[in-house]
Amino acid sequence: MNKVSDIIKILENDNYATMFYHVDGGLESDGIVASKFMVRTINEKKQYALILTNPETVGGKWRSKPLITAHRSAPLYDLLAQYSINDGERFIFGSFGTDKVNTLKIEGQSPTEIIEYNAKGEKEYFWYYENL
Repeated sequence: MNKVSDIIKILENDNYATMFYHVDGGLESDGIVASKFMVRTINEKKQYALILTNPETVGGKWRSKPLITAHRSAPLYDLLAQYSINDGERFIFGSFGTDKVNTLKIEGQSPTEIIEYNAKGEKEYFWYYENL
C-alpha cells in the first residue's frame, strides 16, 4: 500500500489531527490508512508531526460479513481510541464494502458519519463513531 489515492476524512483540533485516506495497493489490495499527528504552531506556521499510523487492507481475496464482524469486534475497538483527536474520547472506525453499513448500530448508536469512496472500482463505505 504505497500510493495515496484520496483523502477520506480529516479531523483536527488545536492539538491533534487524524487523517483517514485510501491507498492503492496495486493488483492485490487497497486499504485505508489512519494517521494521527500532533499539531503545533511554530513561528505562526502550523506544523504536523506523525505520532501514529495504522494501515487496514480492505480489498483482499478474503472478506468477512461486515456487520457481524463489527459487532463481534466491538470490544477491540477501544484500541482505536488512540486515533481520537480528543483525549479520553472513545473513537472507532472501519470500512465496509456494502451499503448495509447504513444499518450499523453499536451500543444502539449509528455512526457519526458514513463516507462513500471507491476501491478497485467498487464502492466502499468508511464509517466512524466519535465519543461512543
